[in-house]
Amino acid sequence: MSVALDIIEEQPQLREQLWKNTHKMLKSYKEMGYDTGISETPVIPIIIRDNMKVYAMCKLLFENGVFVNPVVSPAVPREENCSAQVIWRPIPKSNWTGSWALSKSRETIGLI
Repeated sequence: MSVALDIIEEQPQLREQLWKNTHKMLKSYKEMGYDTGISETPVIPIIIRDNMKVYAMCKLLFENGVFVNPVVSPAVPREENCSAQVIWRPIPKSNWTGSWALSKSRETIGLI
């Protein structure tokens, strides 16, 4: 834990980039019409409200190189079933596959 705190203190640009990436992805998801709830953290939920579509979306995203966690009842209320993408590190601009894959999934699975 102390090593992690040392990195945070010694490399503040990593945290700044994390928040830039978080805000960029959150804005992108909202522009695509996804419900991201009231998320203001690097854990961005995409609320789908249908278990089968949550699993289908997670599978499709995984097949396109994006790992997300399915979060379904009883972990969340049934009406809030979602997938959650964790923005956990600075992501090179050339690797923004999440937005592309989400755009593709909404058409393939019929989310929006």
